[in-house]
Amino acid sequence: MADELASAFRCQQTLHGYGEGHRLLVGSASLSARDARTMLVLSDAAGGGILPGNGYLTGYPLIEAAKYVIARTWSAPEMPRPGCVWTHSVLVDFSDLAALRSASPILTLLRRPISNDRDPYSQDLLVASSTSSDPSISNAQAAGELVGAVYGHPTRKVVAGLDAGYDEDLVVHLWMQQWPKLRRSFRFCTFASNDRSTSSEAFDVQLVSTTARIPRMRILDAIVPSRESLDPDLAPIVEDLLEPDAEGLRRFLRGSGGEIAGGRAAMCPLARIFAFVYGRSPLSQVSGAIAALEQIGSLQAVTARKSIVERLAQDIESIDERSLELVLNEARSDEDLDRSIAEKASGELWRRQPSAFARALSTKEPLSNAIEAKLASMDEGALLSGIEQEPAVAPEIARRRQDLLRSPKLWSIPGLDGEGVLASAAGVLAADIVASMIVSGADHADLAVRKFGASPLIEAIEKVGPTLEPTKLDTWLRALSNRGDELSQALSAGTLSFMPLLLILARATYPDAARSGAGIDPWLEAFKRARGPVSRENEDYLNAFLLARALGWQSGAPAALMKSSVEAVHRALAEGRMPAAGWGLLYQRLPWVAPWHEWDRCWRLRQVVAERFIERDLDAVDFANLVDDPVLWRELAVSMTRSSRGERYLRRVRDRLKGSSSEIERRRMAEIEHLLS
Repeated sequence: MADELASAFRCQQTLHGYGEGHRLLVGSASLSARDARTMLVLSDAAGGGILPGNGYLTGYPLIEAAKYVIARTWSAPEMPRPGCVWTHSVLVDFSDLAALRSASPILTLLRRPISNDRDPYSQDLLVASSTSSDPSISNAQAAGELVGAVYGHPTRKVVAGLDAGYDEDLVVHLWMQQWPKLRRSFRFCTFASNDRSTSSEAFDVQLVSTTARIPRMRILDAIVPSRESLDPDLAPIVEDLLEPDAEGLRRFLRGSGGEIAGGRAAMCPLARIFAFVYGRSPLSQVSGAIAALEQIGSLQAVTARKSIVERLAQDIESIDERSLELVLNEARSDEDLDRSIAEKASGELWRRQPSAFARALSTKEPLSNAIEAKLASMDEGALLSGIEQEPAVAPEIARRRQDLLRSPKLWSIPGLDGEGVLASAAGVLAADIVASMIVSGADHADLAVRKFGASPLIEAIEKVGPTLEPTKLDTWLRALSNRGDELSQALSAGTLSFMPLLLILARATYPDAARSGAGIDPWLEAFKRARGPVSRENEDYLNAFLLARALGWQSGAPAALMKSSVEAVHRALAEGRMPAAGWGLLYQRLPWVAPWHEWDRCWRLRQVVAERFIERDLDAVDFANLVDDPVLWRELAVSMTRSSRGERYLRRVRDRLKGSSSEIERRRMAEIEHLLS
């Protein structure tokens, strides 16, 4: 794995010491003159004074060799010249240094020469594999102060006294905690009497024997760790030193730090980002994390930015607009962003800015793919809520979600561009779409007729009309009032059975408009199935229409038509409530009568009905059962006795009724006998 040493690796070593002056005694590394000079200088004693018994550590990079030097220096009192030292240095390739989780495998290789045998220092070294971090640090106060000094003042040299609790272990742990890019540039020395920095290569951390000695070192702009160095923002760094990688800080730093060019200055903002990403700081403090991201450079800090985005996505409905824009920008630019995050961001964009969501559908950025996916999976309620917020987006959304067109709630949204929404409507959905438009109660009738024609309207009204308040259908019925041909086709096809539609068709056409075969009449069949409310006046008109059709010559079932309408029409005429339009239909079918008979509409009606049975020689049994009212039936029979043809017809009726088991038919046979006697 990237954050552990998977296998052992080899590195070089050198031994410096006294040999007619301090010099390189032996080594396995071949270095440039510049790097060799750097090692010569830094391997010499770091000033005067008594060195610690176990020596001290120095860590620094060799830029040209791309190696990092970890060196331990011991006092060499056995040498003839006072102040001599031994320095054993291990040179680790930058790439291998990045894989180390602990400095222990390197530190265990450092050994003081104990004889004149220097051959062991001339060979490469094998560094053992390790998957564990360094042990934790116990001095929390010293750790906090040193961390605050190093990262709170990233451009200044840090000098601390060993007597104040700042020791080699703390410095090494601080170094190993760093991400690889910072680790290989970090310079430290755990015992110095003078500033080891040069004009071009400053040491980040130097320890001295006592704090009191620091002023005498005359290090310009140095920072001494103290309580004032403590920084709450750096608490995750300190806690990680006390319990390495317990919360994943080091993995976070390895992933984020390598993309940043800020060196020590990047640690504080990264710590603030880590605290936010891992829930150490609340969502309300996201502005601090975003500010930290901007401080280190949002464009280069890809991993840190993604981490913030992932944290924001967990509570995306609660984040502010600035945070949402950060998530959206990530989704726009990163094709590899987790799909669930992109879809969450898309859903939140729809909830807050439906128009921006709709615009993104037509782009070719990665976000548009997530928006397409979110649009496909979003439930109807969420979509309609966004359209209510910004109705102008409806056409773009409906084009991709045709199922919305079947939602009555869509069509009831104020300000909806119905024509735009219908522009891409599929014809196969027409009837369902129109049904939802009708149920919504909104006035889209003319629009629907222009888009689909009358047939889907007829089908939709047939489907939902009986369940609605009549007032919801008014505009839709009016829209069909001039579509007589299409209504007639529906009637002939046997699909028209909603009474208000039959009324419209009856008023829009004329009784003989549709021819029918023998024994069948489409109007009669439709009325048998008819449902839906009409007023009494309209019911009277419809009965007059049916009777007028029966009296004409286009129906194949005139007797059945008359049976269904004569009694109701006669009653309406007798009670004086037949509408003028209904009487007008019948009047055209009436034969001429003497002026003194014109006033009696009922008499004229009975006469014409009797004549039609006689003229067409309709079935005698049909006449016998034409009406239920015995008085009306007798009057119809009397009308037949006014001509010899009528009397002959009545005799046929009588003969057909002989032997009937029906009490009514037997009574009517007796009535005929009486009239003919």
